[in-house]
Amino acid sequence: MIAARLRGADREHVRLVALLTSGHAVIHWYQQLYPLIIPTLKSALALDDVQVGFLSSARQVTGGSVGLPLGMLTDRHPRRRAVVLAGSILAMGVGYLVMGIWPALAFATVASLLIGLGTGGWHPTSNAVLAGRFERLRGTVLSIHGTGA
Repeated sequence: MIAARLRGADREHVRLVALLTSGHAVIHWYQQLYPLIIPTLKSALALDDVQVGFLSSARQVTGGSVGLPLGMLTDRHPRRRAVVLAGSILAMGVGYLVMGIWPALAFATVASLLIGLGTGGWHPTSNAVLAGRFERLRGTVLSIHGTGA
C-alpha cells in the first residue's frame, strides 16, 4: 500500500523519506533512553527528586523552546536544513556522551539541554523538508515519517 503511494516518486525521494524516518526513529529512541537512565543517574550523582525533576524539565523546556525558532530558521534558510538535522542527532548523542563521561549535576544539566535541543530541532525541520518535497503526497510521507517515532 505505502509502496504503491510512493511508486511515482523517484529513487532519491524514496531514499529521503527512508532517511528522515530512520532519523526520526533515532531521535525517539534517544528520547526514550532518558527515563531509563534516570534511576542510575539519580543513584550515581546522589540526586534528590527535585534535582531529577530539574534535569527532566531542562530537557523538555529546551525541546519546546527551540522548535519555533529553528522551524523559522529552516524555513528562511532551506539550504541549512541538513545541518540542523545532523546537528539534532549530534546534539542528542553528545548529550548522552557527556552524561555518561562526567558524572556531575552541572554536566548532566548541560547534557539534558543538548538532548532537548536535538528533539526540538529535528521535528520542525524534517517536517518542512518532507512537506516541501512531496506536495502531492504530503499526508502520506508525513505519516510514514511519523511511524519512525
